[in-house]
Amino acid sequence: MYDPNPQHGKSGVTPTTVTIPRDAQVEPNNYMALAIFVTICCFLPTGIAAIVFSSRVKDLFNRGDLDGAQDAAAKAKKLSLISLVIGLILITISVILNITMGT
Repeated sequence: MYDPNPQHGKSGVTPTTVTIPRDAQVEPNNYMALAIFVTICCFLPTGIAAIVFSSRVKDLFNRGDLDGAQDAAAKAKKLSLISLVIGLILITISVILNITMGT
């Protein structure tokens, strides 16, 4: 009988394992410090939402959902910046009113 694999059954051949590395993924910045700062100092409602999205980044990344982690990080950053702008506007209005009202 014809054997197409002449090495079949011989002990000199050892199988090799090839490991293909996964692309190195970097965890996105979660902007937690910024979210906490703007929540305390600027504008509470959007600051709380920023903290919620910020806290989701690490969990999503650890589950392998890089797109979800990047999306949550982008939302946390956006909401933090919105809180910062609203807070600065409110502080400016407060200062102007205090100066013009004389109190």
